[in-house]
Amino acid sequence: MSIWNELRRRSVFKVGAAYALCAWIIAQVAVLINEPLGLPDRFDTAVLIILAIGFPLAILFSWVFELTPSGLRRTDDAPAEEGIAAAAGNTFNYVLAGLMSGSSTATRTMVGRSMQCSQRSRRPDKPERR
Repeated sequence: MSIWNELRRRSVFKVGAAYALCAWIIAQVAVLINEPLGLPDRFDTAVLIILAIGFPLAILFSWVFELTPSGLRRTDDAPAEEGIAAAAGNTFNYVLAGLMSGSSTATRTMVGRSMQCSQRSRRPDKPERR
């Protein structure tokens, strides 16, 4: 069996995509709560470092373990038919695609609003007409 087929069978790509999406959401929340809560500037950096360290761990765990209806089992012990991926079908793919499109829409909205705010701040003040 090729390495690509084995990665797909063990859902490594799906776990990587789900982790990246969740990490992006966590990073956005960390940026949003930093200033209102008066957290130090190091907080954003610490969150990003923790998320970066967690990514290879999540990939490793997805390679070694598989989620089955009977619980978490080592991939070697779990038959391919018994995995949660076989039982769920394409449901996870659809949920992941929906979350990714929603997050890209949210990103475009945030970028658009920040660009509007920066354009407003650059305009010279016009004198009021009477």
